[in-house]
Amino acid sequence: MAVDETRVRRLDSMTGLRFFAALSVFLFHAGSMRVFRTSTPEPDPFARITAHGGSLGVTFFFVLSGFILTWSARTYDTVGQFWRRRLVKIFPNHLVGFALSLVLFASVGAAVLPAVLNLTLLHAWVPRMDTFLSFNYVTWSLSCELLFYLLFPFLLKAVRRIPAERLWWAVGLVVALVLCVPLVAEQLPTEPRFQLALGGQGFREPIVQYWFVFTFPLVRLLDFLLGILMARTVLEDRWIGLRRLPALALLVAAYVLADHTPYHYSLNAVLLLPMALLIPAVACHEANGGRSFLSGRLMLRLGETSFALYMLHILVLVRARRELGFRTVLSPLHGIGWILLTLVVSLVAARLLYVLVERPASRYLGTSRRRPTAAGPGPAGAL
Repeated sequence: MAVDETRVRRLDSMTGLRFFAALSVFLFHAGSMRVFRTSTPEPDPFARITAHGGSLGVTFFFVLSGFILTWSARTYDTVGQFWRRRLVKIFPNHLVGFALSLVLFASVGAAVLPAVLNLTLLHAWVPRMDTFLSFNYVTWSLSCELLFYLLFPFLLKAVRRIPAERLWWAVGLVVALVLCVPLVAEQLPTEPRFQLALGGQGFREPIVQYWFVFTFPLVRLLDFLLGILMARTVLEDRWIGLRRLPALALLVAAYVLADHTPYHYSLNAVLLLPMALLIPAVACHEANGGRSFLSGRLMLRLGETSFALYMLHILVLVRARRELGFRTVLSPLHGIGWILLTLVVSLVAARLLYVLVERPASRYLGTSRRRPTAAGPGPAGAL
């Protein structure tokens, strides 16, 4: 299925799809609040259903980043201009979230080093839970994204050198490396550990092994690289023609399978390839003139707010749970009402953050006042 690279640049359906990824992360964290049952170590049904929502959403965002950046790469863009736009995209929201975490959680007395590492988005490189999950917990993924953005111009140049007929071989190699990650993790220290309740049973998970599989930026760089490769398969007319519904069915099957696989594989390996197939399937549908509710006005509004929702939702959930009391067990009706209320509050707060911070920062700080010019060769040259 050929796609005219010069004709299609915007992929509005991807913006709409981003909201569902952010929503899956929200539901995972809402499930971890255990508003339905706290008297036993086993998770309640809602927590079990949403147990892999966090992994699903994060994997989607990492793969989508590589895909969209490759799809929309500008021939006149310089590395410096690209870096500027991406840093302005993530840091303003990050600084607001960091400040709110201090206010809401009264963490002013926190250790200086984790605070500095968190502010500079270097905390995901440290295999300590009180560091990579410090302050606004979800920002560990921004630490990964920062690495992605710094390396993207050079990764894109390398991927463009791969002959078109070998792109799928490169995809297979990346997937194989991801499948090897849990095997490497098993060789890492088994202490200290943290308590987990997943799949109906509680167990203690080694922190360093969890960090290596799920949060280590160099490992998650494979997700981003896979997104770049999938975009090139489409742009080079090497897409296999898989359509949206079969691709979605594969992802749903993988989500169910994740509940029956070893924990380290369920964190990313099981979901990665189906997610990497769904994104180009949706992109090809839109690029070839197909219509979808994902590109409607409501979904665009929700999608453009998805990053702010991702950044703020855990602050809302944790604060609301503290106000409720962590030992309080709600009836199903009240629990569902609590989750819906926190979702509405998170969406309103996210929209305010997008309108007041994210969009103005990107508009006024993310673009150069100089006219674009042809760039020379080398690292400072055009993407």
